[in-house]
Amino acid sequence: MRETLLSSLLCLPKDVNGARVLCATSGGVDSMVLLACLHDIAPRLGFTLTAGHVHHGLRGTEADGDERLVAAFCAAHGIAFASRRVDVRGLAQSSGRSLEEAARTLRYQALADMAAQAGAHFVATAHHAGDQAETLLLQALRASPPHGMPDARPLAPGIGLIRPLLGVDRPAIMRYAVEHAIPYREDASNADERFLRNRIRRHVLPELERAQPGATQCLARAADIASAEDAWMEGLCRQFLEQNATRDAYGVRLARRALSDAPLALQRRAVRHLLAEAGNENASWDLTARVLQLHNAEFTIRLESGASLVVATADDLLFLPRHPPPVESAPLREGKWSFPCGMVVATYLARAPDCPVTGPNAAYLAGACCGDEANRPASCTGQAVNGGFPCDGGAVFRHPQQGDTFHPLGAPGRKSLMRRLRDRGVPQDIRRRMVILARGSDVLWVPGWTIAHQGRITPQNAGQPVWQLNWEEANACRIYTEKC
Repeated sequence: MRETLLSSLLCLPKDVNGARVLCATSGGVDSMVLLACLHDIAPRLGFTLTAGHVHHGLRGTEADGDERLVAAFCAAHGIAFASRRVDVRGLAQSSGRSLEEAARTLRYQALADMAAQAGAHFVATAHHAGDQAETLLLQALRASPPHGMPDARPLAPGIGLIRPLLGVDRPAIMRYAVEHAIPYREDASNADERFLRNRIRRHVLPELERAQPGATQCLARAADIASAEDAWMEGLCRQFLEQNATRDAYGVRLARRALSDAPLALQRRAVRHLLAEAGNENASWDLTARVLQLHNAEFTIRLESGASLVVATADDLLFLPRHPPPVESAPLREGKWSFPCGMVVATYLARAPDCPVTGPNAAYLAGACCGDEANRPASCTGQAVNGGFPCDGGAVFRHPQQGDTFHPLGAPGRKSLMRRLRDRGVPQDIRRRMVILARGSDVLWVPGWTIAHQGRITPQNAGQPVWQLNWEEANACRIYTEKC
């Protein structure tokens, strides 16, 4: 039995030699057996071992006991020990994720953090053939591409994740623990049948074994085959996206013609990649199919999909995060200023031109309404030069805020900007992306719409300085403007 397990560990990556390995050790039988085996084989392969334990804060004193067991085993065998505590419930509540998903995310983050602090090049987990079979069945039940778990993958920059026991079944691990008196603890949550994986482990796999002895190992081998083919397909998908997808601060644009010409399997994989990039990790089959239906549409349409937006235009599919990073406020000054939703060119003029025309993307704004002094130094040339003459009166480009008011040019009066945007049919997720020019809570210009009425050029102020403002929308923003 010992040689069977150790032989599987001899297949570790060659660059483990001389490296440091962090063994993810929960205190359960699988991870304790892996820790003991790695400790046994470390001198032969020349790597240094550290045990890393993650306390999820979900099982109270029971979880405290797990941590103490691992720490005591490490102390008795001279193994370096590290531990981290994470707030799974907090992440689940704040992000809307399930406890399982939140725990997995925080666990791998904590393992990567401990590995980096320990100087480890690899994190080893105790996933075995039974876990591999469960994963394959879960993927099939969720109609996601069957790929199982790879025996190795990147975890963080400079840190690889390895699964040395994927070829070993659970009964073999249990026998090894008994024969070598390896201590371990049972996690009561593994018996909680609210979780689908537990129901598969406790009911489905045993029935399959009764119907077809060796079914678990067969499923694990099928997952291993699928994992290798998945890695090959991933390479094709990355190459396809490198050639046909473009990224900017707003999101990702994928050419519809290129998507149409790709095989259906590649279409699905590319869409899932871009949904994940926009915030929909582990996108469902139904969502992927809806995006591909959107791709075949002959008109512009928006699909809201959880954490992201997908927009189809005549030429492209746009994948956009629902909550883009905020834009830092930027003071009004001469020059070109780029924002995720477009670019502003601001020019300070000594006086307004004859017959100034203000439209959605070009405007003349009286300098006085921005807080400018009427007289400017002679050095102000009126040419658009980056870092040129600033506005002194506190006018800044920023996102809309609660309390902003706007009196559009020619409109009867002032009212809440948010209300005006809602009246124009601008969705909330688009309002979060907009950039406006404001002085305090007074909105002076909404790029793509109009200036404030108080900033108009009149016969009385025509001889005074003005700001010439030009706006070029980003493609995604233009689509929203046309739709709204």
